[in-house]
Amino acid sequence: MATLGTGLAACGDDSEAPAPEVEQAPSELVEIPDVTGEPALDAVSELEAVGFTASYDEEPPDPSICTVSEQDVVGEAARGIDVGLTVECEVPDVEGENAEDAESTLEDAGFTSTFEEEPDDPSACTVATQDTTEDAAPGAEILLELTCVVDVPFLGGQDAQSAQSALEGLGLTVVFDPEPSDPYSCTVADQSATGEVDPGTEVVLTLECEGDGY
Repeated sequence: MATLGTGLAACGDDSEAPAPEVEQAPSELVEIPDVTGEPALDAVSELEAVGFTASYDEEPPDPSICTVSEQDVVGEAARGIDVGLTVECEVPDVEGENAEDAESTLEDAGFTSTFEEEPDDPSACTVATQDTTEDAAPGAEILLELTCVVDVPFLGGQDAQSAQSALEGLGLTVVFDPEPSDPYSCTVADQSATGEVDPGTEVVLTLECEGDGY
């Protein structure tokens, strides 16, 4: 009897050999421009021109007043990667401005502000000094020292109670001379200060009272 050969292929085996792996060509590496020290907008344009994207670590409201202080990727890289930029921006000089206006100016430029001493009425104050006008990171806190004045109106002829309320509303302290038992029965004859004074100034009101108002 003839012996079947062992080298015959098994019937019904239709499996396919795996396709050979295609070796991917390495991505071309491109030199990343060094944009430190450049205006922020120019830096972004320069990076995009050679195939990279750029983003700010801290987004400034107005990149046109900012320069790049650091970038997070240097050397060579494949096109399309994102280069993170740290920027510093111009701090507006607000010395001499009204305190409330100065706050708004700094906020619009992307900074926060605090007063060295919190006034009762910032609208009555101007900025004497600020702790920096050097470039700073977006969101940096700027410390403002204020000079405040209060314009004291002449209150002659007003009743003592109304005059007191008006002056205390301006952040001033009030002393009556003489001290009345019933301020509503007295009117202001004279006062120790008018015009511009410092907040908290003591104003003495000289009174004229009817009957037993003293």
